[in-house]
Amino acid sequence: MRRIIFILLVVALGAQGELVSGRPLPLPGEGDGEGFLTAESLDNTITAIDDTGELVWIGTLKNFGKSDDGGANWTAYGYDDGLPGSAANVGTARIAENGEVFLGCFFPRYNALDPLVGAGLARTKDGGSHWEQFTTDDGLGHNMVWDTESDGNGKIWATCQLGGVAYSANDGDSWSQLKPGGSDDSDFGNQTFAVERTEDYLIVGTAAGLAISEDNGESWTNHEPPPVSLGGYNYYSSRIIGFIASEKISDSLTRLWVGTVTETGRWFGLWRVNLTNGNPSWRAYPASETDGVESDYIYWIQMATDNNVWVATVPSGGVGGGLLHTSNNGSTWETITGRGLYSSSIYSVSTTDNQTIWVGTPLGLQVSRDGAANFDIIDFQPRSGFVDEPVAYAFPNPFSPLSHGSCTFRFSVSGDPLQHDAVVDLDIYDIEGRHVRNILDGELRQGSYEYQLDTWDGNDGSGRRVANGLYYYIIKSDGERAFVGKLAVIE
Repeated sequence: MRRIIFILLVVALGAQGELVSGRPLPLPGEGDGEGFLTAESLDNTITAIDDTGELVWIGTLKNFGKSDDGGANWTAYGYDDGLPGSAANVGTARIAENGEVFLGCFFPRYNALDPLVGAGLARTKDGGSHWEQFTTDDGLGHNMVWDTESDGNGKIWATCQLGGVAYSANDGDSWSQLKPGGSDDSDFGNQTFAVERTEDYLIVGTAAGLAISEDNGESWTNHEPPPVSLGGYNYYSSRIIGFIASEKISDSLTRLWVGTVTETGRWFGLWRVNLTNGNPSWRAYPASETDGVESDYIYWIQMATDNNVWVATVPSGGVGGGLLHTSNNGSTWETITGRGLYSSSIYSVSTTDNQTIWVGTPLGLQVSRDGAANFDIIDFQPRSGFVDEPVAYAFPNPFSPLSHGSCTFRFSVSGDPLQHDAVVDLDIYDIEGRHVRNILDGELRQGSYEYQLDTWDGNDGSGRRVANGLYYYIIKSDGERAFVGKLAVIE
């Protein structure tokens, strides 16, 4: 079974160097093929993956991509291809059992401070040549769609940020809402994020816990994870369950892997849930008490064959992160870093056989063909010829001045790299728009270099260490085109 990327990734990915064009973006449906939404190249921040072997679908911060030859060649999909939104994908990319593909879509933000707006659910039955769109106008409870399921025979489930689970029994012709929290849409149980469908259960991760139905959503029972005691304090993580992967072990036992977070967003956690005759028993794997688990910040769960579980994690407190793996249902764990993985921030992971493993990072799509012994990177960033699409991002992100020493900004110069030099400004601002530090001030950067690197030590213009929080970096090329990225500073 599959998994879903967690809702709070909206915030975290916003801190991973999202680019915001200084020129107006096309409104939904108005793209002319030359705008931010219809670039020929895929974005390098990979937020969602699903694969069946040779067929791989990915979601990025800018658009969606498909490879039907195991990653050798890729096709990008955006507005001009009929998708309702392609500036960000922090929801889902799901390949159904019958080959249909479902994508959670979002409209673009015109600047980094704009809220993320859901664009509904997109489906293709022919590999991307034609798309159907489903929104609140069609009966969905909300346009923020975080996960989907399909039985391949016309039944579709889609978790919505509000209004419960959208359900269609007739291939999307009509929709109803299944509401784990009851009729009150303000109930946390109707904020739904993850959905799993087994022979016996419909399982939904909500802002109130784990909702389970044995009658296809007509009635529900809600189950909250027990508190986890760490350092003498009980942490409660029932507010949001953002990831679920499931496997039926026997007629009476279904095993789930679940990711949770507290209501304040201060603690993520990984759990194994044994669902016996509908009753869950919980086992937590906190990083502070579990050998091999290096971070509680979990972004994705992939349950694979032969008792293998792969978990995408990002650094916690400036340390840890990486690709978490167990081959024996959690008896022992290993966190994989290095081996060709260029980032310890892992956003998504997909595998069908534990040998070819796809990993999404803020620096590109990475793939191992030898069971995670070694990884290669697929870099989608535009090269010379894509003269209207400069590239910029910061790493590590989140950035700890104490742990990392410096944050590196990687960017390309606008214009033809073979002919054009550019004057570049790079500035840091706090979340209220106050200027913090000038990194580059009208410095000439040669177009013959595809990428430039500059660093920040975490100090302001007076040499004082900045406070923890969210910052913006703005890169201007020739004083015209401005690109804005978010950067989180932590201890």
